[in-house]
Amino acid sequence: MTVRKLPSGKWLCECYPYGATGKRIRKQFVIKGEARSHERCLMNNFSNQAINYNAVTLSAFVGRWYEMHGKTLT
Repeated sequence: MTVRKLPSGKWLCECYPYGATGKRIRKQFVIKGEARSHERCLMNNFSNQAINYNAVTLSAFVGRWYEMHGKTLT
């Protein structure tokens, strides 16, 4: 169970949708039901998707845009 109560009284949802070595997603909620619902939604949505390790970074994307179009602007 990845939903736990914090000393402040809030509920923390801590999920690992890509497994133990993948990205961790944490979010705080006021109500336990919201936290459990968020956990189920995350685990269902990410279980069907593969990780794209070939994603382009934003800086590379901006650099490519500048080379193709940005330098022609006045």
